Amino acid sequence: HLFDEVSIVVMQQNYQSAPFSPVTGVLQGSILSPHLYSIYINSLPQLLRPPDAPDVPETPSDLLVTFNCLLYADDVALIGTPATIRGLLHGCEQHSQQLGYRWNPAKSVIVNPTSATDSTTSYSLYDTPIPHATTFKYLGIPFTHGGKIDRDQLIRNNGLKTAQSMFTLSTLGLNSSGYAKLLSVRLYQQFLRPQMEYGLAITHLGKERMRRLEQVQDTCLRRIFGAHDKSSTKVMKHMARIPDMAEPDFKVLEVLHNGWNPRLSKRHADKVPMEI
Repeated sequence: HLFDEVSIVVMQQNYQSAPFSPVTGVLQGSILSPHLYSIYINSLPQLLRPPDAPDVPETPSDLLVTFNCLLYADDVALIGTPATIRGLLHGCEQHSQQLGYRWNPAKSVIVNPTSATDSTTSYSLYDTPIPHATTFKYLGIPFTHGGKIDRDQLIRNNGLKTAQSMFTLSTLGLNSSGYAKLLSVRLYQQFLRPQMEYGLAITHLGKERMRRLEQVQDTCLRRIFGAHDKSSTKVMKHMARIPDMAEPDFKVLEVLHNGWNPRLSKRHADKVPMEI
């Protein structure tokens, strides 16, 4: 009865509303929700598909023609020229009206080429203008025009998120006088280090950017072991078996860069692209 018998109440200033049941939507935080929502909007890619797109792409050029949108649940990216984007936006608006959901223009963004002369061209959803920006986030990774990963912004986001999480966990006992050192290290490895590693396997950062992430890791370890700000963390990393940020999991990199062998295969027109 995870989705069948859902009751909602609204509480504000010690007042509680009468319970009511949602007509549409999925539960926030459920691992089933992204998959269920993908099924819900499964007809959107077919609606946005170019009419001249081949059913079975035979060349890389033919394959690129079919890529005008990326979807994961409600996280959607539209890809096209200034002329085609208007049609894609209209298709998204029409699809939402047919199925009874609504896009949020305020949370959407238009990324123009840096050399574009029509950067002032306005785009809208439901007659509401969509703001322009130089970058956008897709699945938590910042991209610039052309689908390039904004590496500097990625490092800033990962470092800031890790520092904020470390501050929160330190108030709960993740510090030198709180949990046992072994437990603290395990918590760091399970919850904090992955935040710094997010997106690193699909881009090359260089020594300087990795050094900035290493500084964040050193700060976390010093707080766990109660060391001063200038102390070396080599012994701490050795005791905790924590590698430097410049030493990623080479098994993951091997799969991503060497083991992936793309094969063109026939795709159903209504299949939501869940993998890139």
